[in-house]
Amino acid sequence: MLARRLLPLIPLVLVAALVPAAGSAGAALVHALIQGSGSTWAANAVNQWVADVQPAPKSLQVVYTASGSAQGRKDFADGTVDYAVSDLPFLGTDPITGITDDSNGRTYSYVPMVGGGLALTYQLSVQGHLLTGLRLSASTLLGIFTGTIRYWDDPALVADNGPTLALPHLAITPVVRGDGSADSYVLSGYLGHRSPSQWQAFAGAAGPSPYFPAAADAVTQHGPSAVMNYVASSAGNGSIGYVQNSYAFARNYPVASVENAAHDFVPPAAHAVAVALEAATTTSDPTAASDFTPAYDSTDARAYPLSTYAYAIVPTGAADAHETTARRQTLVDFFAYALCAGQASLATYGYAPLPRSTVATAYGRLAALHAADPNVDVSGLDASQCPDEPAAVDPTQLSASRGQTIRFGATARLATVLTDTPINAVLAGRPVQLQARPAGATAWRVERSGTTNRFGALAIRVSPHITTAYRFGYPGDAHHHRASSSVTTVRVARAVTIHATHRVANHVVVWGSVQPGRAGGQVLLQQRVGSRWPTVGRLVLRRQLMPNGQRLLGFHVRLTAHGSGARRLRAWAPATATNVGAASVSIRVLR
Repeated sequence: MLARRLLPLIPLVLVAALVPAAGSAGAALVHALIQGSGSTWAANAVNQWVADVQPAPKSLQVVYTASGSAQGRKDFADGTVDYAVSDLPFLGTDPITGITDDSNGRTYSYVPMVGGGLALTYQLSVQGHLLTGLRLSASTLLGIFTGTIRYWDDPALVADNGPTLALPHLAITPVVRGDGSADSYVLSGYLGHRSPSQWQAFAGAAGPSPYFPAAADAVTQHGPSAVMNYVASSAGNGSIGYVQNSYAFARNYPVASVENAAHDFVPPAAHAVAVALEAATTTSDPTAASDFTPAYDSTDARAYPLSTYAYAIVPTGAADAHETTARRQTLVDFFAYALCAGQASLATYGYAPLPRSTVATAYGRLAALHAADPNVDVSGLDASQCPDEPAAVDPTQLSASRGQTIRFGATARLATVLTDTPINAVLAGRPVQLQARPAGATAWRVERSGTTNRFGALAIRVSPHITTAYRFGYPGDAHHHRASSSVTTVRVARAVTIHATHRVANHVVVWGSVQPGRAGGQVLLQQRVGSRWPTVGRLVLRRQLMPNGQRLLGFHVRLTAHGSGARRLRAWAPATATNVGAASVSIRVLR
C-alpha cells in the first residue's frame, strides 16, 4: 500500500534532485520533493508560499494538504510527511477522544511560521443593511459565548458601542466549532485567562481546550468554512462566530474590534496582530510551545489581543528514516522563504507577518537541520535581512470638522477622532489640543485641551469674535507619532441689529448696533424695492446713547415721516478683514 502511494512520486523526486539551489555558494545544492499536511487555519498562507517557490529560480517541489492540525500532527508522528503545520502543539492526549497526540518518538522542532488574529465575525442586518463597527470588551465576549448576554441591545453591548452603533433587539446566536480546533483553543484560553472563575464555572475547567463548550443557544459547525458560511447565510442574522481572520477577510465580512489591556478597541488587522505577537514568549526548548498569554495582556495600544501563530513541525533527528539531505535542504529553503520574503504578502490574505525577533527564533530552529546533517546548507538563514514588523511607532490621524459660519456671539462645535492608521483603530484617553489662529495672526496658540473618549473622539465648543482657523494636535506617545488635523475655519458674521421709534411729530428715529465694530466704521441703511435692497444712506458707527438707554457702538438716524403707508428697512454691516458681512433683520417703518 505504501509502495503504491510513493511510486507516482519517484519521477518528480528525480527531476527535483537535478535542480540546484538558487543563490547557493560553492557546490550546487540538490532538492527533493517534500510533502506536508495540517492546519486549515494557515492553509491560505502555506498554499501561496508553495505556489511562490515552484517557478525558477527556486524551483522547489512542495506539496501541502490542509487536512487539519490534528491530522497533520498524526501524519508527522506516523512518519508519512516531511513536515506538519499545526496551530497547536502536541497535546499528549486528546482531551475528548483519549487518542495519543505526540510525536511517536520522532525528533522535531516547532518553527513559528505565520501569525493571525482570531476574528469575531458577525451578521447584524437591519432592513437589509449590514451593520459594521462592532466593539467587544472581554467581559461582553465572555457573556455572549457563555449565554449570559442573549440580545444584541443588551446594556453591556450598548456600553461597549455607545451611540455610534444602533444595535437592534435581536437574539444572539453564538456559532462555535463542534470539532477540535485551534480557534476554540485560543478563544477558550483567552476567556479563561481574562475571567478565570466565570469561565471555569461555565466550562468546568480553567485551561484552554480545542473543544469549545456550547451554550444552550449556540450553533455548532465543523471547520472554519462552515462557521463562516453559517454566519454569512440567510439564517445567520444575529449570529457571531470565531474564525481565523483570513476567512472573514476573504468574504469581506464584518469583524469586531476587541478591547485590549490598554482599553483600546482594535480590529484583527495584520499590524495589530504583529504588535501583539511581539509580546508572545518562547523558550530555548524547540519542543516547547510558545506562551501567548502575554499577547492577551499587551498594554501596547495597537495590540489585538486574540493573536497567535501556527507552527511548522520539522524533523530534526539525524537518524530520521524519512529524511534525506535533499529533503532537508528543501525544508530549509522553503521555510527560509516563507519566514522572510513570504511574510510580505500575508496581510493581503488576512494574516500577519511575524516580528523579526520571532523570525530569528524560527531560523535558529531550522538550523537544527544542519546539525542533523552537515551537508545541509543553512548559511542563508539571516533574519537581519528580513522585514521588521511591526514598526516601532505608528502614524496617527486626526479628523477635522467641516468649516462653518456663525453669528457673532454664537458657538461652534469642533470635533475630531484620533485613529491609529495602520490598524484603523481609534485611540481613547489620549491628550489632544485645539489650536487656534485668529484672522490676521501668523502663529498658532493653544485654545483648549481635552482627552479623547473611549471612541477616540473629542468635541470642543468655541465662540470666537472674529474669523479663526482651528486645528487639532496630538503630541504622540511611545507607540504613536504626533499628528495634526487639517485646518478648519470658523467664519464669524457681524451681528447687526436695527430698531425704530414710534412716529412722533413726523419723525421716526432708526437706530441699531454692530458687533464687532470700530468707531468710524460704516453701516449701510437699505430699503427694499421689490426683491432688491438698494442703499439709501451711509451711517457712521460711534459709541452713543441709544433710545433704549444703553450706550453702544452703533448708529442713530432721524428720518422724516410724511404721507401714508410704510417702508421696509434693514442695516447692512460690510465685511471686514476679520469678519463676514451681515444684514440685520428688516423692520417696517411708517413713511
